[in-house]
Amino acid sequence: MLADESPVASTDGDLMRLMWRMCACAVAFSGLIVAAPPAHAEVSGVSAWVISGATGDPDPSAVSENQIQFGIGFADSGGGSDVRFNGLSFGYSVTGGGRTVASGGWPGGSGVTYVSGGTAPSRYIQAVDLRELSAGTTYTISVWAIDHGMNFSNSLQVTTLTRIMAPGAPTGLVAVGADTTATLTWSAPSSNGGAAITGYTATASPGGLTCSSSSTGCSIASLAPSSTYTFTVVASNSAGTGTPSAASAPLTMPALAAQSTKPAVTLGSSAASPSTSPSGTPVAVPTELGDVDPSVDTVDGELVITRSEGTYRLRVDTNSPETPFTVTARSPGAKVLKWSLDTKATGAVAFSTRRDLSGYTIRLRMEGQTLDVVTIPVDRTS
Repeated sequence: MLADESPVASTDGDLMRLMWRMCACAVAFSGLIVAAPPAHAEVSGVSAWVISGATGDPDPSAVSENQIQFGIGFADSGGGSDVRFNGLSFGYSVTGGGRTVASGGWPGGSGVTYVSGGTAPSRYIQAVDLRELSAGTTYTISVWAIDHGMNFSNSLQVTTLTRIMAPGAPTGLVAVGADTTATLTWSAPSSNGGAAITGYTATASPGGLTCSSSSTGCSIASLAPSSTYTFTVVASNSAGTGTPSAASAPLTMPALAAQSTKPAVTLGSSAASPSTSPSGTPVAVPTELGDVDPSVDTVDGELVITRSEGTYRLRVDTNSPETPFTVTARSPGAKVLKWSLDTKATGAVAFSTRRDLSGYTIRLRMEGQTLDVVTIPVDRTS
């Protein structure tokens, strides 16, 4: 009976109206219970994993030098995609480096009571973002859940990336000199900065000449004879170049090699008495100029120059047959002369020029290295 109806007997029409209203209420009530609530589920396990951002997607690579993000997930007894948890509590603690760095929890009632979406057994519940951690440190993430008095726990170990820095200084640098070259050896630094060493660079002082190597040794060439040098070396990795080593002990380079014992000659003179032809006519003897001021003397190549009746003959001897070489002639205020030739199978080649080379400095070079230098004095007899 409705509240506004009289308790007295009703007419047939009134009765019909009353029955219609009661049916309408029944239909409305039955409509409320057509859609069932989410299925009840009980927790059957708890897990944690490294995640990317706050998406909950597992991403083991999402670990930096000082930050870890992890998610907490549950397995449920029903395994459905739309479930309800009653009185669920869960939490975590993170330890590493001998201390607890973070902890937290969510009690039942005010915590998660309803979860829609996700796929068991890795249903994503909560993300935790930890920052300002220590690089290269292993952290243990312990998670727990309590559901209907049942306690579940699990743990995960995550190691933050090692912070990459420039390497330390190499040690034990030793320099040994021979001719114009210093051979250097050293030991690798005690710290590589967290990444493999990619190379070393050694530097001479004074002058700044350098050599580079991927191993613990290299040689610096073209040092000045009789000069004293010290050396340092640095190591490099993907983060950059480290601090220099301590300087080596001073090294004094050897003096210039002794000059040839062949008799010295001067331009326009001869090392031997003029000979005569069968008819008795004097024959000019070529004058050898190769021993005039050889400021570079190596075993790799030799430049010999002779002059006869206004023609200069240049002979090149090298230890590298068939290797291209260049001969250049320079004189202050004069045009630079250059010859580019290939040595023969014997390692020697000769050529002539009628250009006046008086006062020129002649330089033999091969593959970017100077092998010999001869300076021709000015011919004051012509």
